[in-house]
Amino acid sequence: MKLFKKTLTALLMSASLLGVACNDAPPPENTQNQTEQSLEGVMPDAPEAPGTFSIDRLADGQWQFRLIGAHGDVVMESEKYAKKESVYNGILAIQESGVVDAQYEVSNDSGVWNFYLQALGNNEAIGHSRRFGSEEDATAAMAEARDLVVAMVQYKAAITDGARFDLWRDLDSRDWLFVLRGEDGNILLESQGYTGRTDAVNGIDSVRENGRIEGRYITETADEGVYLVLRAGNYQEIARTGPFDTESEATEVQAELMTLISSEQVANPW
Repeated sequence: MKLFKKTLTALLMSASLLGVACNDAPPPENTQNQTEQSLEGVMPDAPEAPGTFSIDRLADGQWQFRLIGAHGDVVMESEKYAKKESVYNGILAIQESGVVDAQYEVSNDSGVWNFYLQALGNNEAIGHSRRFGSEEDATAAMAEARDLVVAMVQYKAAITDGARFDLWRDLDSRDWLFVLRGEDGNILLESQGYTGRTDAVNGIDSVRENGRIEGRYITETADEGVYLVLRAGNYQEIARTGPFDTESEATEVQAELMTLISSEQVANPW
């Protein structure tokens, strides 16, 4: 069973929830169980949208969108499109491809630097930055653009009830715990207990970093079945899921987890 499914309609609706501005005229599981119900220390509500997409119709009748940062700065802009519908597909492509470091490329043209974002699959350019005077400036702007796209995708998951991390403190043990839930609310990964909230937050970041790497998963066999364990680079356990009846079932879940975590379509608990 797939852990998450996104239809085109749902994605377009969620894009509008992110504050897409369009200028048509040319310019002049589950309910919580009893243990979780007795918990305290819930994180604050989700913040405001970290950025927006602005859609504009140009003087020549073509369409273009821009990725706008929280302070109104243009982080990236698209190629030109003949049809407005193509703009929405371009925005979806930005959200899909813009979370992947390898899809960005810094370019130099006669001493002028900028960066491009290429689409997954065909590697066609779907977005580019303004020009910079140095490679260092272009590289820094590229990293900021990737971080903004990731933040927007995670925010979209939060406002559309997508996959998410839940974080809390257990009243009995006083440990901080987190789980990764799928869109259906089912728990996909469960953490170990942490003595401090900061350590638990770092654990969530560790899931985001290590959960996309195949070699970070191992299987453990116990009397009740097979567990899938996610470990950090130092081999310390971060979280686990199971038990499963067979190792092949655990491997299938691992592939789905890697796809979900790599997509960044998982909301933070703050």
